[in-house]
Amino acid sequence: MIGQTFMRMTCRKCEAVNPLVYFAPVVEAWTPDDVPESGSCVCVPCAIARRWATRDGDLMPGVVL
Repeated sequence: MIGQTFMRMTCRKCEAVNPLVYFAPVVEAWTPDDVPESGSCVCVPCAIARRWATRDGDLMPGVVL
């Protein structure tokens, strides 16, 4: 059986599933084998919309996620 390569990540702001680029990942669920199963993050489009990041995807000065 082939397992899932990456855990499922969901944006905490827009609920996008598995965004390609994201900030502030948090693991929320673990399998019995201590393998991360799911987590949450903030996707780059949401960070840009909230002025936490530049259009290039860099965090703005003073922003901590």
